Amino acid sequence: MRFWTERDPIPRFRDWLLAEGLASIEEFEEINAAVEAEIVAAAEFAESSPFPERADLYRGVYKAEERA
Repeated sequence: MRFWTERDPIPRFRDWLLAEGLASIEEFEEINAAVEAEIVAAAEFAESSPFPERADLYRGVYKAEERA
């Protein structure tokens, strides 16, 4: 498992950007905070949204439907 963790392209690219001076730790911290805030907002939206009507449960699951 460790072999694949070390080959993960995302942290490797992050490390390369830092090493080349193309990004800073502060920029990555800002990005991570923004992503975390977006995830929290999406989860709150989902949890506060009403459940769909039973008739709509399978709408659009297999293909896009045309609306009249």
